[in-house]
Amino acid sequence: MSEATDRQRVRFGFIALGFALFSVVWFMAAALGSNFGLWSWQFGLGTMIGNVNAGIGRFIIVISLVLAVVVLIMGLIKSPRTRTVMLGIAALLISLFIAGRWMGFQLTALGLPPIHQASTDWVDPVQFSDNLMTARELDHCDENGDGSLDVAEQGRCSINAVEDDPVVELSAGAQENWPGFNGRKLSEVQESAEMDPAERGEDRDEKPYPPLNTLTTDMNQTEVFDLALALAEARGWHIAGANHEAGRIEGWASTPWFGFTDDFALRILATEDGQTEVDMRSVSRVGLSDLGANSQRVYGFMSELEREIEAAG
Repeated sequence: MSEATDRQRVRFGFIALGFALFSVVWFMAAALGSNFGLWSWQFGLGTMIGNVNAGIGRFIIVISLVLAVVVLIMGLIKSPRTRTVMLGIAALLISLFIAGRWMGFQLTALGLPPIHQASTDWVDPVQFSDNLMTARELDHCDENGDGSLDVAEQGRCSINAVEDDPVVELSAGAQENWPGFNGRKLSEVQESAEMDPAERGEDRDEKPYPPLNTLTTDMNQTEVFDLALALAEARGWHIAGANHEAGRIEGWASTPWFGFTDDFALRILATEDGQTEVDMRSVSRVGLSDLGANSQRVYGFMSELEREIEAAG
């Protein structure tokens, strides 16, 4: 095989490797661009990343895989050249990594229930204050930053409602992906998806959510309140209000990649028998499914708070 042909194979190998690296940048840009407001999360998640039926992401992955495989074959047939083979392997490994992460994301999304909030108590759900409800709308919908919402901004703004007894509402297309969920109470969906502690994680495949329960402690309400507030601040969450008298701490937290904002509220109240009960609720502002983010936030915070209480006691 001529030296010119070998150079062409190497050149094509660099093209395949370059496209594989471009695919990494593409998917990172989809998330970070949404986070920094360069485009909407619908465009970043729905168009740039997409799924098996729509979006650009699937084509990026296919092209990257095809180029890598072609280069690898070119390097292995007829007088193989180490450099071409190595370029093909590198491109293929990167492409497979991206394809695996993308497919894993799709399977995770379909494997979790289509809900965007979580709570430790749905019988008497934690309430958000009027101040927090106003602040979440302004923070999400105030496009010109003047501290108020005009008619046009209200019309363009889409934000998930906060209800005491929410029901899962799915479009016709979403019902195909999540059959049997439309019209069900969110409390029932969450409960059916929570793992049984007695199973010690053996039911993880059938029940993907950690158990979310009210935290009850003998520590007095003031000390628990202070511990919870310090813990929320240490996590970098925005604290919109901390009302000791009402026993409520509330605010919002953002996800690191897409910058999705979820509002949370803690209720910390003394009981008649001298104990303290802690409940928590977390609600995504946008989106149909939170991919378990709110459940993990609530479980993680409550578990850490329980450990802090035990350590302090």
